[in-house]
Amino acid sequence: MSEPALAEPMPIDVPRQWDDIIFKPCWDALHNAVCSNICLARRFKDGAVYYGRDTLLDSRAPDQHTALDRAVAIAAQRGFQKMYVRGDNCNICIPVHYDTIRTVADRVSYFSILQVVPVHLRRHFFLRVDHIPGDAPLAQMQDMFRSMKWFGSNLFATVPFDQTDLSRFEDCGIDIFGADIPAAVRAGEISDAHIEFLDRRTKAAEQQGAGTALNQVDSFEALVAGISVGVRGFAGDAVGTDSVLPVPEHEVPFATLLERAEAIRDSDRALLGCAS
Repeated sequence: MSEPALAEPMPIDVPRQWDDIIFKPCWDALHNAVCSNICLARRFKDGAVYYGRDTLLDSRAPDQHTALDRAVAIAAQRGFQKMYVRGDNCNICIPVHYDTIRTVADRVSYFSILQVVPVHLRRHFFLRVDHIPGDAPLAQMQDMFRSMKWFGSNLFATVPFDQTDLSRFEDCGIDIFGADIPAAVRAGEISDAHIEFLDRRTKAAEQQGAGTALNQVDSFEALVAGISVGVRGFAGDAVGTDSVLPVPEHEVPFATLLERAEAIRDSDRALLGCAS
């Protein structure tokens, strides 16, 4: 396509603490396909890889948090632009932290970036709110999520891995409740208690007409556990590697994911064997 999909967002001149911004493919169990990408900042330090706000290494500076979210939103649009011009169909999930859009003034500022996307293309963007405080007022959340509906076709809310009661999100219009698998869980095994968390949260989401998703799905066990209780969305090494551009929509049978996850498990076991 010769014409641009959207206007170029205004550049943001801020000190950058992350190395780059990448796209993580997301697999949708309902369609047996990679249907979207999560846009995330990434940082390499001391042999570890950090994503999202973790790239700030516990910095509490509000301007850094806001700068990160704004930079990710702009990178998501630019990534979509490049794919759109090539004629590839893709969807992008843009994460934003609650404190970046807490007040009406905050939202007006952040939405000024999102509004450059033409209305007919906004269906390709999903908006995800992370780090929602446990004491966030319901009325504030309802107003926030409803205002976000103008800029994306699906709304995601990230909750703690062990949170199963979603009643405080009633009438917020959330489509997917997501959770990151904690590092401590990824380092060990998925237990029956963990599967119970996933099952109860999925059932609670269904009561609100929503689905659930899991991030940091890096193992065979995590993938199978999520599928067994009806989790819909998956992102992590078991799904695909980080990419500099969004991954176009394409079918991926569950058996293919299992093979990939099994290969990761076998590789990890081989490394452990060498280490011992």
